Amino acid sequence: MRAMERKGRRTLQVFFLVLLSAAYAYFQVWRPLMGLHSNDFKHIYLGMQAIWEGGDPYGALSLLSVARDHGLGHASLNPYVYLPFTGIVLGFMKPLAFPSAALLWFAINHILLLATILICSYETIKIINNRGGWLGVFNLLLLCAVISHPLSRTLTAGQLNLVLMLCYAAAFALMARGRDVLAGAILGFAALFKIAPGFFLLHWVLVRRWRAFWAMAVTSVVLLAASVAIVGLRMHLDFLPMLRQMGYGRSTWEEYGATFWKDPWNQSINSLLTHLFVSSNRITLAWYEGTQTLANALTWVVSLALLGCYGFVAWTATSPQASRAACAATFDLSSQGLYMAALFLTLLLPSLLWDHYLVILILPVAWLAAVACSQKWWGVFITCVGCYLATAIPIRFDLEFFRAGMSVLLMSAKLYPTLILYGLCLHASLRLKNACSSPQNAA
Repeated sequence: MRAMERKGRRTLQVFFLVLLSAAYAYFQVWRPLMGLHSNDFKHIYLGMQAIWEGGDPYGALSLLSVARDHGLGHASLNPYVYLPFTGIVLGFMKPLAFPSAALLWFAINHILLLATILICSYETIKIINNRGGWLGVFNLLLLCAVISHPLSRTLTAGQLNLVLMLCYAAAFALMARGRDVLAGAILGFAALFKIAPGFFLLHWVLVRRWRAFWAMAVTSVVLLAASVAIVGLRMHLDFLPMLRQMGYGRSTWEEYGATFWKDPWNQSINSLLTHLFVSSNRITLAWYEGTQTLANALTWVVSLALLGCYGFVAWTATSPQASRAACAATFDLSSQGLYMAALFLTLLLPSLLWDHYLVILILPVAWLAAVACSQKWWGVFITCVGCYLATAIPIRFDLEFFRAGMSVLLMSAKLYPTLILYGLCLHASLRLKNACSSPQNAA
């Protein structure tokens, strides 16, 4: 009887897999392919070409010259804002013309996403302790991808988000197995590929996982040295002014009219506070006649508060050895929650949080929902699902509706569920740690 039930369940799961695969093919392959503009991939591609040709990937005039050489002379350009290492890694596309390279990157992004979902599925069934439910979990995560507007935006623009998401997922899976050296090495690569993952160096220190810290630090240094050896020190020094221009209240290529820090699609804390408190922001009718200096100062206050909450939980969420031995699984889940919280801070602390960055939330949401189910925290589960749906839906942030009154708050509509999810990860980590340290568990 049980064998028949299992067979029927598996048949139903396969049916839903076919159905969801068809939905994915339509919503995340066919439709993005029909609207493929590759606007973000354009500057990545041109920066990569400039790097391999020994040119300057950061100067506007230099990038425009490279664009003319590669048939993009009349295209609108954004700056190349990554380390030379990123362009070196993507150098395998150098022989390709831009349209072919964009299609290849589109295909690679799908491979990266499916690899991430596979890893997440295996890690999730470990948490819910249901080895036979792998396909069902895979279907649920595929559904999360199907409905994700940030994923559609990532694919049509040709962004780098899915590289980071796979790195985060792989490092998480390795950390969960005690393979800290490999986990740190992967995040060392990610930090050179795109700066934000560098925050995990602080994470490893606060959670006292020194092997991961040193592996990440050494990997970053070695890869940076290799990058300097390939393209020279001068190009790396040219990146530093670009990095400074990505601070609060500033923008790369601001001299050409770029205002990325306050763009309606920028869901960062600094963007919200600029819209609310800078009278001359030219995006919204501010609530207060303040200056950009005020908005930047408030951003630092909020960012330090978020960092302080994380630091407090991270520093205190190391259970006594006796408790750890008594409930190792719960202790490990608490550590995993801190990892997910650190991932959120890589999104929340920078001055840019484009709405398409939120495709990365598939990973922490899968973890949080699995833990909530395993611990029967149904309020946390419902909140988690609701917050993910709020980040997944499409919103036209540039509508006039969002530019005045209370609606200004809604121009940052995807920031609030992201903050809530961050808080839930910290809450889960601390709650699991406290459960592990309780007298009955320590006995």
